[in-house]
Amino acid sequence: MAVIGDLALAEWIRLPRLWVAGPAVVCWLVVALGLGRRGGLALVLSVVLLIKAALLGGAQYQIDRIGCDWSAVREDRITRSADRWLSDLKYARSLVERVAEAAAGTGTLAREAAFERLKGAVAREPLEVGAVVVEADGTPFVWAGRYRLAPEAEGDSIDFRASPYYAVLEARRHLASGRTAVASLLLAADATVPDQARSLARRFEDRTGVALEVLPRGVAPDTSDVFDYLEPTADGGVRLLFSVQLRPPTQAMAYDRVFRAAVVRLSLVSLVALALVLLLARPGGFRFLAAAVPVVIAARAPLGDAFDLPAFFSPRAFFHASLGPLSA
Repeated sequence: MAVIGDLALAEWIRLPRLWVAGPAVVCWLVVALGLGRRGGLALVLSVVLLIKAALLGGAQYQIDRIGCDWSAVREDRITRSADRWLSDLKYARSLVERVAEAAAGTGTLAREAAFERLKGAVAREPLEVGAVVVEADGTPFVWAGRYRLAPEAEGDSIDFRASPYYAVLEARRHLASGRTAVASLLLAADATVPDQARSLARRFEDRTGVALEVLPRGVAPDTSDVFDYLEPTADGGVRLLFSVQLRPPTQAMAYDRVFRAAVVRLSLVSLVALALVLLLARPGGFRFLAAAVPVVIAARAPLGDAFDLPAFFSPRAFFHASLGPLSA
């Protein structure tokens, strides 16, 4: 039954439909319930099969929702990602201010000790951040981290700056000695910039699947997927620092992401299940049959697209005249 379920999984990878996923889930559940009464490795295999059934069922549910109710799925993604964005932005604000405070604290140290302390303040941070302390005449005293835009000593304690390629959040501390500590955090970078993995926008997209665009003041459209970042002023008012427009994936992109993630997870869990089956099976024909299942799946299912290895899974890689229709 478990082998039948795996063969049905291969067909599901070719055609992700409910009527294909259903038999695979049923087969795995039947075997899992039967093995659950035993102990040891059989119980572990039962749990693995239940996980496989849950992964396939969940993936099919998501695919059906994307295909049949995309508008609701899109709105739900915007709502959930908006809450996550506010949390990420709050963390970024606290980080850049913390680094600015650390930079300000180096003003009374010798230069070598100041470099070491500032280097430690920006090291091991998940986001790209830089810090510099400049003299009153603009000469750098100490610095650490990375800057995408040249730091500016003049400005508010928290500020936003942008260029055609970068958007950064800055924090400043003006010291009694005349020096100024400036910390800068990379909010977003243009798509043409290759090195932006540690920007706030890219990390947000990696976690949520929703891209975002950081917009300067006065250019954001008036839509429900735009969020303004307001900063209180000394006179009790507020000022707009920047705006962010959330850009959820298209329906095709969302489908592709769910499908690829499901195939990768199911493949890994299937390998674990296969190892357990080989350990539990008695020597003989069934063990050889179980060992041949991955070969059949690899020959039948288009795994190359899911794993981004199209050349490896191409029919040309396996072609041999003696295999006949199988290799064709």
